[in-house]
This record gives sequence, C-alpha cells and structure tokens, in this order.
Amino acid sequence: MKSLVDRVPTLLIPILTTVLGFVLGAVLFVVVVLIQQAGTWQRYDTPPGDPVRLLAADEYGVVVETADGTTYEVYCRAGDPDEICWEEVDPPVEDHNSDFCQGESFPAVGGRVRDHIETCVLYEYISLTQYVLMENGALWRWGVEINPLGQVASLAWGVIACTIGGTLMGILFVVNRTLGAPR
Repeated sequence: MKSLVDRVPTLLIPILTTVLGFVLGAVLFVVVVLIQQAGTWQRYDTPPGDPVRLLAADEYGVVVETADGTTYEVYCRAGDPDEICWEEVDPPVEDHNSDFCQGESFPAVGGRVRDHIETCVLYEYISLTQYVLMENGALWRWGVEINPLGQVASLAWGVIACTIGGTLMGILFVVNRTLGAPR
C-alpha cells in the first residue's frame, strides 16, 4: 500500500513544500511579534530611604522621592543584583511623564500600589514603559519596544527564508525520489 507522500505527483511536491514554508514563515513571525508585544515586568532594587512617590520617568529610568524629600534616580538595568542602582539627584524641573500615553493600556502588577507613572515614546519606534512603586517600597518596571520597520523586515526575511527552505526541501525530496526509485 502506498503512503500519502507516494501518492502525490512528483512535480507537485516542490510547490506544496514552498507553500508550507511560506505559511510557516508567516506563523513564526506572528508568534514572535506577539511575544515581543507582551512586554515583561522587571523588579528594581528597593529605592533608598522610604520611597513615597514617582516624580518623573522615561523609557530608561525613573526619579523617586523619599519621605525625607530626597530624590533618587535609577540608572542601572532592572534585575541586575550586582549593580548599585540609585543615585541622588536634584528634583526634576518638569515631569517627564508623556502625554502620548493617553489611551494606552498597561498590565496590572499584583499587590498594593503606592504610586505609578507611565511614559510613551513615539519616534521611529514605539516604547511603552510603566513604573509601579508598591506599598512595601518595591519598584517594578514594565516595558515593551515595538519597531514597525524592524517588524516588516523580520516578516519579509522570515517568509523569504522559510519559502526558500521549503522550495529546497521539495527539490531535494524530488531528487531523492527520482534517484532512489527502483528501475
């Protein structure tokens, strides 16, 4: 009894594997984009003193005011326990919280929130960032960066690579079938 693959005409195999490669490339692109746009929560070291509110933020850091009026800025990567993250700074002259955030939805973090601040940057890429100061003094950062041009390039390269891969697999299968066929 012939298998399903043996029943497919030889010249149809490269076409089928090419289409399969194209679909696989598109599906992989969608999965990668969904993972990138999910964003992640990262915890910073606890700010010095008793942090009471967040004064300003951008996509790279946040300024925190403590109960005694001292202001600190975080300047290290979130989640790196070996770095000293906080530096005393002058209070910001203006709030760097972005008005672009209007209408953006940010995920909730579990626990009691003392203060939060969001920032959105819209240039050639989109950066959405939220800082949350918890009642226990812990500072959390959620962020995602979306580069639409990079996503278009990823889609193109992913689909092209998978399509070419599918085509080559089909051709190799046909060659193997032709050369390996009993005479």
